[in-house]
Amino acid sequence: MDPVTEIIAHFIGVFNIVVEEQRARMDYDEFKALEKITDEDNELPNINVTVKAPHEFVDYIPHVNYTPPPVDLVPEIIPGLFDEPGTLPDILIESVKDYAFAPEVYSFGFASKFSLSFTITPPGSIVVIAKQTNRLTDNDYVIWDDWDVDVLDSAYFDAGLDALLSSAAGLDPIGSLNLPASEEAIGAIVVGIISELEDLSDAASAFQIASGQQVFGIHVNGEKTDAAPKIDAYLPAKEDEADENAGVSFVEGEGSFEPVPLMEVATGGNFVVNEAYIASYWLDAAVFATMGDYVSIDLISQINVWSDVDSFLGSFISPAAASETLAFNIASFSLESSSSDDEEKDVSGSFPATWAVTRIEGNLVFLNWLEQVNLISDHDVTILSSSGTSTTLTTGDNAAINSLSLFELGTYYDLIVVGGDLYHANVINQINVLLDGDYLSSINEFGTSWDGAVSTGNNLLWNQASIHKIGETSIGSMPDAYMQTAENLKNGVDTIAAGVLGDEAFAGLTGLRVLYVEGSIYDLQTILQTNVVGDADQVSVIASELAGGAQSKWDVETGDNDVINLASIVDAGTDSAVYVAGEAYSDAFLHQAELVSDDPTAGTEAATSLANEAVLFLADGMLEPEGENSESVKPVDPVDPVQPDVMQTMLA
Repeated sequence: MDPVTEIIAHFIGVFNIVVEEQRARMDYDEFKALEKITDEDNELPNINVTVKAPHEFVDYIPHVNYTPPPVDLVPEIIPGLFDEPGTLPDILIESVKDYAFAPEVYSFGFASKFSLSFTITPPGSIVVIAKQTNRLTDNDYVIWDDWDVDVLDSAYFDAGLDALLSSAAGLDPIGSLNLPASEEAIGAIVVGIISELEDLSDAASAFQIASGQQVFGIHVNGEKTDAAPKIDAYLPAKEDEADENAGVSFVEGEGSFEPVPLMEVATGGNFVVNEAYIASYWLDAAVFATMGDYVSIDLISQINVWSDVDSFLGSFISPAAASETLAFNIASFSLESSSSDDEEKDVSGSFPATWAVTRIEGNLVFLNWLEQVNLISDHDVTILSSSGTSTTLTTGDNAAINSLSLFELGTYYDLIVVGGDLYHANVINQINVLLDGDYLSSINEFGTSWDGAVSTGNNLLWNQASIHKIGETSIGSMPDAYMQTAENLKNGVDTIAAGVLGDEAFAGLTGLRVLYVEGSIYDLQTILQTNVVGDADQVSVIASELAGGAQSKWDVETGDNDVINLASIVDAGTDSAVYVAGEAYSDAFLHQAELVSDDPTAGTEAATSLANEAVLFLADGMLEPEGENSESVKPVDPVDPVQPDVMQTMLA
């Protein structure tokens, strides 16, 4: 091809390519434009389809005779399992949930000796040890002016509080209980409590201890009553917000108003509470069988020890009214059956033919040990005088609260066999100690008379406890069938005697849930509550002349302490029969005591020659016109050192 022809050919080829590209672009643009066009919604086609099955349903035809083909048994896993005759081994199926007892479940067309043995989960021990302690020291020294006044040191009153605490310890029938150091120590504590109570009951002592059926019901300060008092009726009333927001009445017209200086002094008002609650349904059975001893005890011990001897000098000698201190010991024992009176057990029905046994090696322990202690020292010293204005001084109003509640749910069995002993105890011990011996004196003269109100008492000591048991317990000697069953379980043979299976307590049951405890069962529920409050205040009011001969009005409160112990044990279960091979002991005790001391500080000497009434006195030269004033307060130390820890006698 010559060069000219080649050039023309190339030109024609390029031209064709360009034309094809333009055509392609036109088609592409049209395609993209069509994508943006929204298709109109068309109605769905309505097509009627007629379906006819090749067969028709007919009515139900009962009693169809059908014999399935025989099933070939798998090869033997256990040699001789399906041989006849012969002794068949037991198969143990573990961790079976929601099991059903069905003897002779498997049938192979011959007299099978195949048996099933079920296992159930054993219960676990539970131990709760809780100690709650509040220690508060709020000994305030308030001096209104530069007066020189000698006062007694707070250690002097701590000695009196220690004496009251020692008196309370002497009234405690069971003494100081220590936390058990071992499982066997729990049983020793229960036996020791019983021994102490029996010794006091037999002796001609000042202890008033009720036991047996006498304790059931409500007892208030040693007297049986139909209803217990409500604590809300004795606590300070709550302020009504409606009264605070009420309008103020007024009278139109001119008048005169003479302000009266008001001095409000409150050195007490402490609120101390111990509160504990235990609800236990951890382990129970319709029948208990113990090869050893059975020991059960319920105890409530309540002690109130207090002193509220006040001394007045000067214009304080005749206060407007004397408010007394109230002390309450409230205890309640109650027992109710787990079954209604109208419910009668059907003993004509079937009895269990199978059983499941679970074992515990060693001891089974249920221990709830709660200790609550409040130790409050609020010995205040106030030396005041009126400045002609309304003033409020508060040096108390402390609050100390211990609170704890336990709710425990466990397991129920039909039969519990114990290889050792069975101990069960509910113990509540409550102690309140209060020292509120106040010393009030006025210095100088208050004009013609004292204008004011004084309240040095109005204290409340409150012990309230209850033991409520659900499920009655009957105790009897060990029958031969239960003795044989216990021996079988002891030897490792999980065989229940026929006499046990035929017990009326198990009528209507398909199978028995059996627990075997190789050792002993220790069940101890203990609540120990102690309140110790010292509120011995020294108040000295020094009269001063106000402008225009005005006279101040005083409102002095040195008491109003609330010392409260609240405890409750709910021992829930079911009506049970207890068969004992050894010795059996079951009883309930109630101890309530109150001691009012007229002089708890007797025998405690102060460093001065003051009589008990003369606590605050003027220093030499105080009344002299040219005398110099000092801004110091001199605490008077006692001659003999005292133990600063007033809880020593209880916690040592």
